[in-house]
Amino acid sequence: MGVPNRPRIERMAQGVAAGLNLRAAAIAAGWSGKSTKSFYKVGRDPAFRERVASLIRQRRWRDPEDLGPVIVMMVDCAEAAKQLGTGTGMAAAHRLLAEAARRKRGLPPPSPGEASEADWRRAHGPRS
Repeated sequence: MGVPNRPRIERMAQGVAAGLNLRAAAIAAGWSGKSTKSFYKVGRDPAFRERVASLIRQRRWRDPEDLGPVIVMMVDCAEAAKQLGTGTGMAAAHRLLAEAARRKRGLPPPSPGEASEADWRRAHGPRS
């Protein structure tokens, strides 16, 4: 079947990730209550299950309950790094504050395909 790319299947995956059972998620996504064979078939598909697992991981990442103490600690560490008064300390403070802001906004972690900061600086930074 492949990765769910049809809107109805995606809505169904989002419903299951939000905690609905398969039938309720399918009906909320637009299936009729009588077409149980088709949505149960989709629900057994490994690609669908992987998509649901991915959505659950994203929800956990954005969960603000546990994030408060982490952000406070990151800001405290950034302040301590800034107090060093060195370029390394300032760079560490910059990275910590950027990461704290990213987490506070609920953005997912950078994907492995994205360029690292060092790669970006090599490509776009000042030339020596």
